[in-house]
Amino acid sequence: MDGLITYEGTHTVGRRAPRELAEEVAACLARFGYAAEPSDAAVLLDVRGDGDDLALARAQAALATEYGAYPQRRTTRGPDGREWGLYRWPVDPPALDPAMTRVAALRAEGGIVAERLRLKLQWKFRLRDPDTRELLPGQDALPRLDNFPGGRADASTAALTLGPPTALDLWLLFPWAEPDEGFRAYVRRLQGELPVALSARGWRRWRRTRAGTWKAARLDPAPGTA
Repeated sequence: MDGLITYEGTHTVGRRAPRELAEEVAACLARFGYAAEPSDAAVLLDVRGDGDDLALARAQAALATEYGAYPQRRTTRGPDGREWGLYRWPVDPPALDPAMTRVAALRAEGGIVAERLRLKLQWKFRLRDPDTRELLPGQDALPRLDNFPGGRADASTAALTLGPPTALDLWLLFPWAEPDEGFRAYVRRLQGELPVALSARGWRRWRRTRAGTWKAARLDPAPGTA
């Protein structure tokens, strides 16, 4: 593979019902990625510098009872010297529906918990033809493009964070070296089933250099704007 096209974007979704939105994303990915079920899901509680807040402490205790007393925890030290923390409880796919109900109940209490409690779903997949269900050709040689901070996997990814704010992050790898009509037709169909509008700013066209690395340039005109 000497070339491909990618899309990357973060899309704020607004006030959509979480379960309805998750089902819409899953239905789209079932058709275009054969990935109706998330590959990863987690309940997230962001305590930042407020780990001593009573409402957050009660929410943490409730989630520990529900999902385990020892969540994954990331901590750092804030500029004021206080500890910033993010608690993460993994959720198995069969338990997603009750997790949505539990998170909604805790957030309905309002206050700081409603601002800091989230459910995050992530899908990793490779693009398919929605009619034949066959993988698009060329994806067995997708590169790992590491020039973004933290790198990117050699597969497409969709991450839905049920907020606030609610957002859908997309990293899509299209196995087309050229933005021909077949590519643009595929993007039009995908766009028609996504719950967000793809931005013209998110498209890149990649070329392999003689040194074996990959170089990106903005795709112009972007799909949907020509």
